Amino acid sequence: MGSELSITCFRFAPPGVTDRDRLNQLNRSILESINAAGCAHLSPTTLDGWYCLRVCIVNFRTKKSDIDLLVNLVTEQADRAINA
Repeated sequence: MGSELSITCFRFAPPGVTDRDRLNQLNRSILESINAAGCAHLSPTTLDGWYCLRVCIVNFRTKKSDIDLLVNLVTEQADRAINA
C-alpha cells in the first residue's frame, strides 16, 4: 500500500559535486534562502547523512505551475549559493 502523504524529499546536486559536506551546506543554504523570502516553505530532513529538502503539498488547488515555481526557486538559490 502506498503512502497517502504528499511529502517529497529531494536535494540539489549539481553535476560533478559529490562532497557530502559541500552538498549538505548548499542544500541548507537553499532552504534558508527560500524560507526567508517567504515564497514557499521547505522543511529539512537528513537521509543517510545527506541533508535533504522536503516539500509537503496538501492544498488540493496546487497546480503544476506552483511546482514549477518551486523548482525555479531552488535552482535560482542554488546558482546564487554556488556563485557567491
